[in-house]
Amino acid sequence: MNFSYETESKAWGTKFLTSHSDLLTLATRPQHSQGTRFVIGEFSIHNRSAETVIVGIGGRIEASAWRFYTWDESEYAAGTVLTEETTDAQSSATGDVNLDTVATNSDGFVIASDVPFNIASLMISQASTTGTVWTVYYSTASAGTGFSSNFTQLTNFYVDPDFSATGERLIWFDAPADWHRVMPATALVNRHGRSDRQVLGYTPNPQYLMVVKSATAPATTRGQMSICTLGRMFLSTENVQDNDILTNIGGIDIYLPPVCDAIAAATTTANAQNRVDVKWRYAG
Repeated sequence: MNFSYETESKAWGTKFLTSHSDLLTLATRPQHSQGTRFVIGEFSIHNRSAETVIVGIGGRIEASAWRFYTWDESEYAAGTVLTEETTDAQSSATGDVNLDTVATNSDGFVIASDVPFNIASLMISQASTTGTVWTVYYSTASAGTGFSSNFTQLTNFYVDPDFSATGERLIWFDAPADWHRVMPATALVNRHGRSDRQVLGYTPNPQYLMVVKSATAPATTRGQMSICTLGRMFLSTENVQDNDILTNIGGIDIYLPPVCDAIAAATTTANAQNRVDVKWRYAG
């Protein structure tokens, strides 16, 4: 069967996406389409950053599909509700979303998504300094009470969390095979945390949780963020040399999750001359 593909050729000057503006993406959902998801066909990503990089292509996860919370280790133990920061985390109007706490180990933040993601772009407005060491955990099937029974540490990254400088900072990894949705029955204290939705009398959506903690807290200044963007990358590839090209010429189609509302590329070194050429369609 032959399909008709749209073609886009575009340079992008960010690592992933530094805002929720459609202008930064490669393609957005067609108006009046009866389709349900993007399909990426042949593509090439040209690295012109003057550095060896990691690159990938995929989609932006729509903002309505994820939520952002601050994580307070003492409040988790006490059963206090997670503090939601979704509105601020999805708006660049201010840069006051706290990422950690000075001199208090194991505080941090939580991203809860309807679908597994594998890249997060955070625009850091205030660097976390000094000496902060970050650890990342993902939700697993509940095995009883206590953090270690319900979360597993993620240790294999393309880009580790590091918020010691301002600007766009990535967390990039392969989604674990045993990443499990937090179900309403386990969204409780000493399991996966306590949902603000339950306290309000609503049933919380089953979501995949990623908890990012400052295992070693900042000594002088807490980190803060202005905006976060999530994505689902495919064919993430290391060691792409300067002026080399990652291609999918003659390769199989890549079907993005329906929750992806735009196509986007990612790289570890931003440069205004990095370029993507991609053929895509919107399928039913």
